[in-house]
Amino acid sequence: NIMGTSNLLQILTNSNHSVKKIILASSRSIYGEGKYDSGDHGVQYPDSRKESDMREGKFNPRCKYSSMEMEYLATDEDSKIHPISIYGMTKQYQERIIMLIADSLGIPSVSFRYQNVYGPGQSLSNPYTGILSIFSTRILNGNNLEIYEDGLQTRDFVFIDDVVDATILGIERDDANGQVFNVGSGEAITVKKVAETLRDLYNAPNINISISGRFRLGDIRHNFADLSKIN
Repeated sequence: NIMGTSNLLQILTNSNHSVKKIILASSRSIYGEGKYDSGDHGVQYPDSRKESDMREGKFNPRCKYSSMEMEYLATDEDSKIHPISIYGMTKQYQERIIMLIADSLGIPSVSFRYQNVYGPGQSLSNPYTGILSIFSTRILNGNNLEIYEDGLQTRDFVFIDDVVDATILGIERDDANGQVFNVGSGEAITVKKVAETLRDLYNAPNINISISGRFRLGDIRHNFADLSKIN
């Protein structure tokens, strides 16, 4: 993400070209854990959850002052940028490089922070395409589904056609230039709901869905998009 982008910008800097705009496929991963309301202590952007809490089944991020659970909110473009994965870090720097250098070159740029994209053409053999792919593959192979934590962690899933529409608008609209936009559905869907829906759609009632309580350090709990700006 970083070296490839740097090579591209070096070419644009040192050669003749006809590039009129740069559209960046950024990612919601740059936000890390999402935005939360702690009540008396206001809005917070929690860091990675503690292993000690998760071992006790306390999966929701907690207020850093009161240690109480917080209510998750939609993440807007002005939310704190604090990725908690290597991938998220590279997307953050990629976005900063594009927005800075493209402006100095006089080339307008638009950055889209895509949520979890799904739809036709999505690989069912590549685990990096997310839980829809992983769960689908397991169901089609007749394997049961194991859900980590309590199954109530959420993600924002956006259909590929909506992503295409947003991207085309970014290409065509001059008032998008120099801007960053969330692209999502604006809905927080639990992983448990995803598993149950896929099982129903694949007509696979014999597939068992178990909630194991296991967890992975570094996984986020909640993150869904505030779409006010892109709307």
